[in-house]
Amino acid sequence: MPYRRPPGYNPNTDPTGNGKNIIFDNKDTTVLPLPTSGTINTGQATFYNPALGSCGITNMDNDPIVAVSMILYDAASVGPNPNLNPLCGKKVRATRYRDDIQKNITIEATVVDRCVACAINDLDLSPYLFTKIANPDLGRVDVTWAWI
Repeated sequence: MPYRRPPGYNPNTDPTGNGKNIIFDNKDTTVLPLPTSGTINTGQATFYNPALGSCGITNMDNDPIVAVSMILYDAASVGPNPNLNPLCGKKVRATRYRDDIQKNITIEATVVDRCVACAINDLDLSPYLFTKIANPDLGRVDVTWAWI
């Protein structure tokens, strides 16, 4: 089933005038972590086995790539062809403190896909990158990230 924007969604609505907010309905304003937002985001990281992604690029488990939330990916869309999404090829930098080695680990990843099960601030990493920031047995970990 294709993604459907919530009722009342208007991509041209921006109550702050700064290009950061999108109104999903008349009661809820959600600030999306778009590249222009300049924010440090907190979410969860998971991992998946990549193949042909929404950006039209085929990747493997050992590539330094990421899928961003479907909500975020679709909000940035400029037309019906997902391969032309402006988030494709953008980079994120994510950091997580690893208890097992007692230090912060920072990774960089290139956006190549959209994650249907992710919340707005979540990242779905390749297995290669996830193993850098966490033991894969954990499956899901807290992470901070920003666009670079």
